Amino acid sequence: MRFTSLASGSSGNCYLVSSKQGDVLIDAGISLRNIKKRLSAVGKDLENVQGCFLSHEHSDHVKAAPKLLDAGVPVFANRGTAEAMGHSGMRLFTTDEAFDFLGMRILPFSKSHDAAEPVSFTLREGMHALSVLTDVGYVSKKVAESVKLANAVVVEANHDVFMLKQGPYPEELKKRILGKQGHLSNYESALLLLEHASPALQHVVLGHLSETNNSPKVALQTFKNILQERVDLQSVQIHVAPPDEALPLLELL
Repeated sequence: MRFTSLASGSSGNCYLVSSKQGDVLIDAGISLRNIKKRLSAVGKDLENVQGCFLSHEHSDHVKAAPKLLDAGVPVFANRGTAEAMGHSGMRLFTTDEAFDFLGMRILPFSKSHDAAEPVSFTLREGMHALSVLTDVGYVSKKVAESVKLANAVVVEANHDVFMLKQGPYPEELKKRILGKQGHLSNYESALLLLEHASPALQHVVLGHLSETNNSPKVALQTFKNILQERVDLQSVQIHVAPPDEALPLLELL
């Protein structure tokens, strides 16, 4: 299994997962033009994308979904997300029920976020598992379970709490972000990995960083400081996903 971030942040989110049988996207929150451009940057092509799986209906996760459908790429969502988007051409999956696709076992599991029926994903191929965890209000049992067996995690590191509280956002927006249906902070996500990550964890991708209330340097340092408490995680590679370009493809060994 190989994977990468094509975009991650408030301006748009899109992740690529490659199995032996083909490629899938998790979310499509950037333009179709940029999806094609960033696929090309990592040696991929839209023609090889066999499906796109949506986590929820917010525009920074679904912007290109209609265009993908027009291009012949199947788009999958649960009923709540599909109805919230008002699209009838999507294929439906059921939240908290695993299914097989391109040789992978995919589990869309429920999470807390201010959307109709939000999910995150665990994708497993053979002995390897990837957990994609963004737009998470708090660490639920299902979120922790996804991390426990993962060899790689794309995890939300949305904000530094101090930067958010001292920053320019209106108080209501700050409350939303900090609330149980908002976003995980650097500290919360790092603590999630410290407490639940498997010793077999290889890669951590920090995603959905706020450009106002966080920085790659602050997020990376927070994770390094906290994860150093576990000797068995010292070899984990930590990457920061940029908002406007693709990371190199990462491979699970």
